[in-house]
Amino acid sequence: MSECASGAALLAAADEMTTERVDLGALGLVYVRALTAGEFYAGRTRWLASQPAGAQLGQAEILAMCLCDGAGQPLLDDITKGAKLPLAVVGRVWPVAAKLNGFEDDEKNE
Repeated sequence: MSECASGAALLAAADEMTTERVDLGALGLVYVRALTAGEFYAGRTRWLASQPAGAQLGQAEILAMCLCDGAGQPLLDDITKGAKLPLAVVGRVWPVAAKLNGFEDDEKNE
């Protein structure tokens, strides 16, 4: 059995969060970053506040939080713009974002 991780070790993991490059062919390169819990829930809260009751955060909105340039700066200034991304881009980049952010198991259970 593995030893229990310390709180300090878990928090230090945020300093080593991964970014992966995805080649979109003619569109160029994008980077996809892992999010902290705070980044995810803050983005989700802002998004839900702008949506009708019962709205569900989808892959495109989550992806909008994860897309960044090579320096880790967000490519989209508003996650509602995720819905305007071409579906082919979402389909190509989502598996990377899901892997980096622990959403892979959710995908298998749908």
